[in-house]
Amino acid sequence: MLLGIILAIILFIWAQPTTFLLGARGPSEDLSSPASHYLRGLVLGLPFSFLAGYLVPFMQLEGDGKQAVYAAAAIFVIDVLCDLLNVFVLG
Repeated sequence: MLLGIILAIILFIWAQPTTFLLGARGPSEDLSSPASHYLRGLVLGLPFSFLAGYLVPFMQLEGDGKQAVYAAAAIFVIDVLCDLLNVFVLG
């Protein structure tokens, strides 16, 4: 979790140079600004993603594998709903 927080802070602060290094630039327009905004939104969930990667195996070892499946399904539904909200409501 701590590593996820540190990486999230680093990527949030240096999102513009990171997207430039990853190739978010083109001959006719600069894509680094929209890509950096997207990256800043994406890295906010990075610590939780790291945490989920550790919790799921522990849940399976304890015989609670269905809980991990339910959590993954909930994450999928919430992700799709938030994507639709972002596109159609927030623009």
